[in-house]
Amino acid sequence: DSESLVQNMVVQDTRRIHRRRGYYWRYPCHELLIWGEKSDDADVPSDIHIQHHRDMSKSRSQYLGLLELGYLENNFDPRATYYYGRELHNLHDWGNAALVLSRFMRFANFETLVTLDDRAHAAQMLSVCYAKMQLYPEALIWAEHVETLGGNPMDLEATKKNVESIKILQANPQQLV
Repeated sequence: DSESLVQNMVVQDTRRIHRRRGYYWRYPCHELLIWGEKSDDADVPSDIHIQHHRDMSKSRSQYLGLLELGYLENNFDPRATYYYGRELHNLHDWGNAALVLSRFMRFANFETLVTLDDRAHAAQMLSVCYAKMQLYPEALIWAEHVETLGGNPMDLEATKKNVESIKILQANPQQLV
């Protein structure tokens, strides 16, 4: 029945539950709900948590265009920059991903829009981009930077393996042939 379904629902993000008026969505993709007015009832305390799961049956082919649009519309926004750079990385556009993610890492004030894990993940992606472009000194710098950021343990483990691979390739570039 619907009551037990609601009781068993696990939600981690209350930003998607909101009053009808006074809110708007920012970004064409990976939307963020924004309260349009300064008011005490903008935040609604709740024990509800939302889990967002990607629908693997749907194509993500429109994401790049939407993320690029969000990046261009919000040029000084670290969140839009991160998601656009991440998508470029996922599409193996190493050069453009490195440019966008490097720009993301230069933002001074991350406020609440981007987490430390996002910064560590961006550093890890930068390491991969530079390694794929055979720019090993830069790849090594970013791989080692992941550890200083103290990111996700899975990223750290992957990065340690990446650092070792980069060092081997630096020492023996003939292995690429």
